[in-house]
Amino acid sequence: MTIESLSADFLTLARLPRGCSATIERIAAASDGSATEQRLLEIGFEEGKKVEVVHLGPFGDPVAVRVDRQTIALRRREAELVEVAPL
Repeated sequence: MTIESLSADFLTLARLPRGCSATIERIAAASDGSATEQRLLEIGFEEGKKVEVVHLGPFGDPVAVRVDRQTIALRRREAELVEVAPL
């Protein structure tokens, strides 16, 4: 899958192919009322930061991404909350 084949209107970190980079556009609120949005902000997922997908687990879960100089593993449902713009 390439970035060109993805919709430019709505792209989440969970849909970004391995090895691709993007800029964080926003963190969506979790529909289950959990503190996931706050947790993502606390570990470095802030608007305007560059992220890179470094690993996708079997069936797309977990997703390992690099933000700044740290590598973070997210559940797919968490990665779905991070809206990005491909670089």
